[in-house]
Amino acid sequence: MGDASTIPGILEQRDEERYSPVGIAPEDCSVTRLLAALDMLNTSYRHFASSKPQPLWYYSSDHTTIMFPDITIANFVTHYWAFWIICITKIRQHLDVTLGQGDSVHIQGLAPEAGLVSENLMEFSVLILKSIDYLIQEQMGLYGVASVALPFHTASNYIMNHNPAGDEQSRDIVQRAINNVRYRGYQDILSCSSVTFCYPKPVKGKIEPQLLNMEP
Repeated sequence: MGDASTIPGILEQRDEERYSPVGIAPEDCSVTRLLAALDMLNTSYRHFASSKPQPLWYYSSDHTTIMFPDITIANFVTHYWAFWIICITKIRQHLDVTLGQGDSVHIQGLAPEAGLVSENLMEFSVLILKSIDYLIQEQMGLYGVASVALPFHTASNYIMNHNPAGDEQSRDIVQRAINNVRYRGYQDILSCSSVTFCYPKPVKGKIEPQLLNMEP
């Protein structure tokens, strides 16, 4: 997903923007570039989806796992969801710093803090976590496992930090994903940073699932 390649640079350069031109707040520069990156992501996703004869994803028969036609599509879709979450949450953070600037910012016609945007953030997070089982199947090899860290941490962190009080269902989805990662022997995924791509190595033997926190 080449359209996402600009996002890490935008986030890393935020501190440097304090020396931006007079009259332009650092957060304004970041928000503008994040909005542009988000627009490119959405356009790329639409073009990718229109080029495929079948749906990009679908639910398993028991509705607990997201399935994909192949690993390439799985990686594209889960990273689209992850980068969408990253862009929106960072835009919201920047606008919190510049109070009163949010009126001129819209995401697909909606204010960043709109309820529908929040619903999409939670929905994409849940979809990512329900995709983990597919990605870490043995037959996917490193093509699946190596791509899990960024989406996994993005989704789990969002749910744990924005989960409505008393909503145990979303937290259970996070815990189930953690248990499945451990059971497959890829617990190194749990220690990877949410803003880096990690290539975890499987350990010998499988670890029985149990209710544990995310720390390895």
